[in-house]
Amino acid sequence: MSRTRLAAHVGRAYAAFRGSTAFLWLLFAVVAGWIGWNLIPGLPHWDDPEFGRLNLFLSVEASVTVSLLLAWSDRQAAAQRKLDERLLHLMEAVYALLLARRGEAAGDAGGGVGSAEPPAQE
Repeated sequence: MSRTRLAAHVGRAYAAFRGSTAFLWLLFAVVAGWIGWNLIPGLPHWDDPEFGRLNLFLSVEASVTVSLLLAWSDRQAAAQRKLDERLLHLMEAVYALLLARRGEAAGDAGGGVGSAEPPAQE
């Protein structure tokens, strides 16, 4: 697997996990555990009472998530543009085919191929 495909796969997997209920519960457990551990007297504390390191941890996590989601969104938009372009070409081909059949059915009575007007009624 190429490096870009692996990165795209990891990004999609992370985005899917990040939007899940399991992630929310895990994040809740980590934050609650962090705060609880640092508030219990007698235990070694690794964060200050204002929880500056917890704030830093959550800020870095949020910035990584936003970066991955934006990159995923850009790829999705590019894929959607390609799909829209293919659909437009298909619709143009179907329209041209319908006009051609309409012209064949009308014969020389007007309203042939390329004409957007129906044949004249007498």
